[in-house]
Amino acid sequence: MKTHQLFATASLLCLFPVAAHADVLQTNPGIEGVVGGGPGFNIIDTTNDTGDWIDNYSSETASGTLFYSFTAALQTFNNGSNPGDSFGGLHLMFQGNERFLVGNNWPAHAWSYGGGIGDGDLATANPSDGVTYENIALNDPHQIVVRIDFNANADDNVTIWLNPIVADEGSQPAALTTTLSGNAQFDAVHLRSGNEATEWDLTNIVFGTTFADVANVPEPGSLALMALGGLAMLRRRR
Repeated sequence: MKTHQLFATASLLCLFPVAAHADVLQTNPGIEGVVGGGPGFNIIDTTNDTGDWIDNYSSETASGTLFYSFTAALQTFNNGSNPGDSFGGLHLMFQGNERFLVGNNWPAHAWSYGGGIGDGDLATANPSDGVTYENIALNDPHQIVVRIDFNANADDNVTIWLNPIVADEGSQPAALTTTLSGNAQFDAVHLRSGNEATEWDLTNIVFGTTFADVANVPEPGSLALMALGGLAMLRRRR
């Protein structure tokens, strides 16, 4: 395992100050490098979850809504050229068993989900040639946002967005939205990278109770301000 620290660009911080959000449960902003060939490792569980928030989602009677997001990038293919045996990502676990993985499900080639809750490809606005899914490429980071609606003593509803493009949850295009249902009960957040030569980098891991607090998508107004600032810098005096 290797860990790197991620730093924000000072100029961007000046343009867009980071506000404190009461709905953020826990964050892990640094880069976590996950090397394949091992079981992976927990980054959050019931021994270090801030304010014991995982307790709200670790029983069959759990209810309420949880959001989380992270950015994933595959650094090395297991066999040198094919992501099909290079599974990895962020894994929710329960009592040491696999519950729900999002990233790359073995043996998929695409951005996908897997585990005890089911498996499938993620909807994408950028499908690869001739298919409906998006193949994973090296050093190509993607942000994934997950919403879980927990239903007491019933299947939970899961929504996944690959590279959401607007800050408003309700305005996400259908092409970026994947839905499924199953038992999402968990007691640990686990990072996984399968097969010996595989390596994933997972960054900006955030758990919260609202889409806006975990997605980190610029508001349209912020994008407009950035564009205006760029135009002002390019404008020449007569």
